[in-house]
Amino acid sequence: IKFINVLVQSDDLHIGLVSWFLSILSLRGRLNLGNKILSHIYLNLFTALNSSPKGQNVSEPDTKTPLMSEQDALIAVMVAVSVSDSTIKTSELVTIERIVDHLPVFASFDSDRIKIVSRTVFELFEEEDGLDALFGLVRDALPERLYETAYAMACDVAAADGKLRETELRFLEELRYELNIDRLHGAAIERGARARHMTV
Repeated sequence: IKFINVLVQSDDLHIGLVSWFLSILSLRGRLNLGNKILSHIYLNLFTALNSSPKGQNVSEPDTKTPLMSEQDALIAVMVAVSVSDSTIKTSELVTIERIVDHLPVFASFDSDRIKIVSRTVFELFEEEDGLDALFGLVRDALPERLYETAYAMACDVAAADGKLRETELRFLEELRYELNIDRLHGAAIERGARARHMTV
């Protein structure tokens, strides 16, 4: 936390915080860090980066409460499936915007945070173990009752352009495993997404 406070007061806040976390990622083997610990570390940095004005110290977080909101986690899942094939398509961005604008789970969500969460996902995708850390963040923030909601949103984004690529299918399979979604329930969600995005 002291180290983070120093970075918060510098002009290189974003670069400093992200670089420090990436250093932790590279040392995870030698430090014997699991995904849950990595998630807490990144959540602390995420909060410092997005919430603390320059010159203000970062207080010790309450690790009992996830620092990424439920809505942040849902956005992260949708952005992640969109970038899983290395290309973000207009139809996928429109679908994310439509979901955020119309679903009740986002009623109190500040849409300006989409850019912040998206940047976090982009940075994690650049790292070898970034996807594991992302899944840890999502599981930490989401209650179990929203697991299927997250998977349904991911399926809608993946199906938005009418095509499901191998990388997207692989990401959905990993997400289904990480969120412990039953295969039959997952298949029903996937079929519903496919039906919603059929073209004439």
